[in-house]
Amino acid sequence: MEYLGRLLAPAVSMVVLCTTAACTEPSVDVPAGSAIRRDSAGIEIVENAPARHAGIAVSFDSSPAFEIGGISRDPDTELSTRASHDIAFLPDGGIVVSNGHQVRLHDADGSLRAMFGRQGEGPGAFTAMIWSVCVVPPDTILAVEVPAPRVTALVGDLQFVSTSAFTGRGLPRGCVRDGFITSNAPFERIGEEGTTSTYVVRGADGVEKRTIGELPGSNYAGIFAREAGIAGVPGGFVAADGRAFEYRRYDDEGVLRAIVRTRDTVAALSDDAVADLVSRRLGASVPAAQRRVLVAQAVGQMRDSTVPAFIRLETDNTGRVWLSEPRMGPGLEAWTVFDATGQLLGRAEPSALGFPPESRAQVARWSDSLVVIKYLDDDGAVRLSGFRFRVDPTAP
Repeated sequence: MEYLGRLLAPAVSMVVLCTTAACTEPSVDVPAGSAIRRDSAGIEIVENAPARHAGIAVSFDSSPAFEIGGISRDPDTELSTRASHDIAFLPDGGIVVSNGHQVRLHDADGSLRAMFGRQGEGPGAFTAMIWSVCVVPPDTILAVEVPAPRVTALVGDLQFVSTSAFTGRGLPRGCVRDGFITSNAPFERIGEEGTTSTYVVRGADGVEKRTIGELPGSNYAGIFAREAGIAGVPGGFVAADGRAFEYRRYDDEGVLRAIVRTRDTVAALSDDAVADLVSRRLGASVPAAQRRVLVAQAVGQMRDSTVPAFIRLETDNTGRVWLSEPRMGPGLEAWTVFDATGQLLGRAEPSALGFPPESRAQVARWSDSLVVIKYLDDDGAVRLSGFRFRVDPTAP
């Protein structure tokens, strides 16, 4: 399974053939304007209509509000093609971007304001790649390294405050009101039945403040790789493992306050869908005999497997929750969005922005009013483009 996981996790497209009743229901829109709420032992249960029937609730501007990256006369200011790029937003509109062993600060129009960091040892250097950047209110920037693990605190125009080591592993979108969330495992893995890790909140100095509980870990070994579904929201955080159509909202202390669900049904993968998925990932360069062996192996190992309900969880500063669907073909994945109370608002389809498959476009971050798309331009350079959006829960 691990080999097939490494083989298939980066796949840019897949065909999912459903064998459950959910896939035979009529494809009709369900208004995203109501939810059933009830109390269960002090925990609010929020039941929404099926997300797969929800209307398109998010519309995008056709032109970007900012662009970062591309080929530059100064190569040191380009975005690295070998690094992950996390993004966070400051209250003044500033855009924080991780770029390998460097943190960059851009103005709201994308112009470069400041850069901090280099690969190496000592003050101002990062020994490992920056895995995530986030903002602790009101404006402290945290840059978390993996697999170091270390956290660097910056303020203002990236003025250095401190670098601290800690035990465990930081998370993307992990900032909360008084620090950031880490797990107790360097690399979590979810097996067929799922695994969890203990998560704690640490201050900007890396010191543990409190334990918030056992929560889902990441799945980097499975067929559908996904990050740990944990992200901060005002007043706490939300968590999910992506295997069911629900997420859970916790307060700052890790106390469960609400369970939010949609009335969707998990879809199964048929043998034909598995074979198609593996064949697409292998490509034409794999000899036919080897292809047949690998396809047969995958079909046997994935028989009775299901498609994850979602593979990524995002939040924004308004408390909205964004869940991404497994990518169903070339282009950007679709998302489902909920308001801060768990009300289903509808769907977002960034594929409407028109990025071609060869750009390898992906959603890098949702903010209160912007979606940031990471892609390769015609020169093969990395770019980040921010598009303004509007949410209209009454959209058809």
